[in-house]
Amino acid sequence: MSLFWFVVVPTLLIVAGVPFFWSLRRLGFFSKRARELVGVYKEFKEVRIDEFGMLVSGEADNLVNYELRLTWGERRKFAVERIRRAKNFLRCIAVNGALCLEVARFQIRKVEQATGKRLLERDHLATRLFDRGAMCHFMAAVCLARMYLLEFWMIAWPFYVPDFGGRFEVRGFKLAAWYEHMVEDVLEVAEEDEREWLWENTLFMLTGLIPMPGDEKG
Repeated sequence: MSLFWFVVVPTLLIVAGVPFFWSLRRLGFFSKRARELVGVYKEFKEVRIDEFGMLVSGEADNLVNYELRLTWGERRKFAVERIRRAKNFLRCIAVNGALCLEVARFQIRKVEQATGKRLLERDHLATRLFDRGAMCHFMAAVCLARMYLLEFWMIAWPFYVPDFGGRFEVRGFKLAAWYEHMVEDVLEVAEEDEREWLWENTLFMLTGLIPMPGDEKG
């Protein structure tokens, strides 16, 4: 018994903990950097936010799990694929949230250096971007954990086919909506830059959308 508690358990915790913390590091959870938008925009992960919204919607649940005449095995196959794709989206959203935090820190420091005072205005663009970036970062991590839990339930109960409705909300807040708000703030930061390509590239990387001729910034 003593061997189990003093050798086996710590070994298992280390084996499980190292990949876990390595994954958190890759998602930017321990970053405290402050960088200008032009310094991070190439690191944004492309997120087609409309495609993500359709993937995790209740309408997709109804179509795949109830309306289409699919066998149990086909529904399971669709569920596994939806979870895989959702996890990829969530990792990208988490990374983008972390990068937006870096941009927000840079903007906050720039304002504080210019004024010589701490930025306490909650509705200021910089603080708003920080709050929304942090929220998206956190919500994506929570939803990612839920996807891993769904995979576990599907292994434990072979006949279980999950619905996705409500699994991408945290305390009643929808991840997709918060992400879109964060994108609006980042684009407002980009709009202040004289380089028009920065706004366009940032829009594409964060949403998968391409500005059409005649579209106005913001």
